[in-house]
Amino acid sequence: MSTTLIGSKPKDIRGVKNNLKMKKREEYRKYIYMGIVVISLGIVFSTTLKDNVEPLGNVLVAVGGLLFIVGMSKKKKEEKERDNN
Repeated sequence: MSTTLIGSKPKDIRGVKNNLKMKKREEYRKYIYMGIVVISLGIVFSTTLKDNVEPLGNVLVAVGGLLFIVGMSKKKKEEKERDNN
């Protein structure tokens, strides 16, 4: 375990860069997981609470689908960047 002082350079720059790349790569997963969760909530609202909030359930399913599509497009873009490098 190494300690660094404030303002000092880290010993291994490559490790820091790889860590940032991993965080960037994981960004698309957030969109996909949130899309799945929102779709699930929409289905629950559409089926179990049919009398009260069925339109809200339909909207949540649509928004969740959009989040899922955004996540998949970010994943495709990151794969293209990775293949080019």
